[in-house]
Amino acid sequence: MNTELIIISILLVCLVFLPFILVPFVQNRGSKNLKNKFRDEAVRLGLNIDLKENWSCNFIGIDTNQKKLLFVQKIEENFISEFVDLATVKQSRVVVTEIHKKNGKKEESELQKLDLEFSFFGGQGTKLINLYDRDINFAQDLELKHAEKWNTQIAGFLNSQPLLKKSA
Repeated sequence: MNTELIIISILLVCLVFLPFILVPFVQNRGSKNLKNKFRDEAVRLGLNIDLKENWSCNFIGIDTNQKKLLFVQKIEENFISEFVDLATVKQSRVVVTEIHKKNGKKEESELQKLDLEFSFFGGQGTKLINLYDRDINFAQDLELKHAEKWNTQIAGFLNSQPLLKKSA
């Protein structure tokens, strides 16, 4: 009878603590896959990334020598890679899409979508890089803070570059 109780106790302890061991392992594996994909894309494009950051399912970095930005995002099992030549960018800005809801007398806003928008010299249009979409990934990890931080870094990098010379 004592051995049965001991075996059941051991099984219950294992079942209780197993998620604490497996969840970080699975999350670390997903983060490692994102990091490997980012590294592979950087090598493929011939970039040496100086500034980089990883949060949630996003990985972003800048090669300050070649003036290029690389962004890789993992959505479910797929990876999306975005590449921007910062030498051709006139300005960048954060585009926030929110849903406003009334909860009793209080009005609340809920983040729906977050993009980095790049405007190019010569009227070449704009390019959006999606950093967060509530329909794809419900979890938030200070998304707006990360977007504003990278917009500030990009803007500082763009302001430090000499302006393109106008040709005749």
